Amino acid sequence: MTKEKSYTKKYLSTNETFPSVISLKFFLGKNPKLNFKKTYWANKKICEIGFGDGRDLNLFSFLNMKVYGVEPNQEVVNHTKLKFLSNGISLNLKKGTNINTGFKNEFFDVVFSSGSVYYLPSLEFSINDALQEANRILKKNGLFFSTFAAKGTHTSIGSEKIDNNKIILKDSFYKLREGQCYHIYNNKKEILNDFKKNGFKVIYIGNYKVDWFGTYEKLFVVAATKV
Repeated sequence: MTKEKSYTKKYLSTNETFPSVISLKFFLGKNPKLNFKKTYWANKKICEIGFGDGRDLNLFSFLNMKVYGVEPNQEVVNHTKLKFLSNGISLNLKKGTNINTGFKNEFFDVVFSSGSVYYLPSLEFSINDALQEANRILKKNGLFFSTFAAKGTHTSIGSEKIDNNKIILKDSFYKLREGQCYHIYNNKKEILNDFKKNGFKVIYIGNYKVDWFGTYEKLFVVAATKV
């Protein structure tokens, strides 16, 4: 089975949605460095780049946000739309990527991407292309919440190194994204440099390091605004 078929099969077989800990901490967490009241999000337009099985779309709907999203596979888009419609929730979802969402300039109050913005369509693209697209669709002073893969995270095990930041995944654990190009950040300084040159002001960069019963997940968690 090809990686595209494996990926599609996984998301087409998912009919339940449960918010991730990442989205809950961003949007509802009582954090010393990032703390929004629930009422703040009402009527804000949000785009999730790479919504996957839709686990966080449910949270955004619960917060009374105007929910949009992109996912590279049309079958997954259709399946997720129907899944939410069956519960009486209509969402603005369509086919698109982190490099080309297809939305208008300065359309969103918030752009969110957990575990997806650092996947690149091919080696000809870079993380800068993804950051520029997020910046393009955000309103001035809009919020960009995202996670980025850190060096040594479990999904990078056995990968082919292209340069200090780009790798080609082997994906021996999930067996969903073998051959996918992936951007890895080695430290916070790299993130600060990339965000600054792509029109963002970083609010906070956090380290997310969790040993999930032998699966060692390492991410950078970033909150930023468009300048």
